[in-house]
Parts: sequence; structure tokens; C-alpha cells
Amino acid sequence: MQELSQDQNRQWIVRLQSGKTISAIDIQEAFLGAAKAHYRGQDDETDWVLDQWEAVLHDLHGDYSTLVGRVDWASKLWLLETFREAEQMTWADQALKSLDLEYHNLHQGKGLYYGLMEEGRVPRFTTDRAIALSMDHPPRNTRAFGRGELVRHLLACGPPDEPADPKPEERFSPSYVINWSIFQLRGHAPFPMPDPFKTYVQEVRAHLQTV
Repeated sequence: MQELSQDQNRQWIVRLQSGKTISAIDIQEAFLGAAKAHYRGQDDETDWVLDQWEAVLHDLHGDYSTLVGRVDWASKLWLLETFREAEQMTWADQALKSLDLEYHNLHQGKGLYYGLMEEGRVPRFTTDRAIALSMDHPPRNTRAFGRGELVRHLLACGPPDEPADPKPEERFSPSYVINWSIFQLRGHAPFPMPDPFKTYVQEVRAHLQTV
């Protein structure tokens, strides 16, 4: 994946176990064909996803700039190339590295993505109201809902207390660590959540009762 993402010529060639080569786009098109055969017509949302997937793969064969606003790497590359050419910079310039990070800035007054949106280059598929609602109400059929229970607990009760006589390995450890598939409260065993389509709500609540 790293080799493909760093292919400056955007050929994305993969060598198979047989020794033959195939492009990553061809692999995606094979996956798409199977998905369409099994899921086309299931519901409007599924058909929309399949159509968007097909449109992106089609456009990848041509000028990448047609994907600006729809694909992150294409949007960032276009922004950086435009700025680099305008300022006559090289790719090694530190200013470009700063811009690379600013693309992901969630502050609407600073994030470069929002600049693309204001210029009408980004299609909008949701609303500010729906985003605000999602911030406090994660999907009820995914592990995000279980993580939400943990966050609510931490907001209401605070992080775990500092142990009176911490072990050397705990002395500089954070109060808690949360990522996509696991969380850990200081002084307690990690709690794994490997299945993205399981809520883990009851398990998380039971775990928190032991804290």
C-alpha cells in the first residue's frame, strides 16, 4: 500500500504471486464488478455508493484533477502543485509540508479543505445540522456507540485517579488511551473492540463498573 501511494507516475502496478502484473485500478474494478453483481439494487444508498465508486475509477484513468473535491489525495496534490508552481518552490520546501498538514485542519477558517468547499469544488452530501447531531450521537449499530459510552463516562466522572504508588512503567502513562479498536484506562487491562459492526455497549458498561 505504501509503495502504491508513493508512485509519483500514478501507474499503481501490483505484482501478483504468479509473477504477472496488474494495476491497482484493475483490482478495484474487479472488486467493483463483484460488488455490483451481488449488491446492485439492494437499496438506493448501496446503488449510490457503487455509482460513486465506478465514477472515481473511471476518472482515475484520466486527469487526476477531475477528482479534486472527491478524493483526498487528489485534492491535496492539486492544492500543493498549484501553490508550488505559483510560488516557484521545490517539493522539499518546508512551506509545502505545512500546507500538507493544514489540509486536514478542522478549523473552518484555516483548513484548506474548507477553502475548496467555498470555491464550489467539493460536493456536499450532508448538512451542518447532521454533523452536529453525529458529534453526540454515534451510529447505534457500530462500535462507535460503545466508544461513546466510554467518552460519556470520562466526561461525567473524569479520568482515573493517579495511583498513590505508581509502578515505574505507569509513572508517565496517560490517564486513558482511546483509538478505533481498543481503549485502556490507566491501571486497567486494555479493552479490545475488534468488530466495527458490534456496539460493545453492554461490555463497555460492565468494564466501567469495575473501574
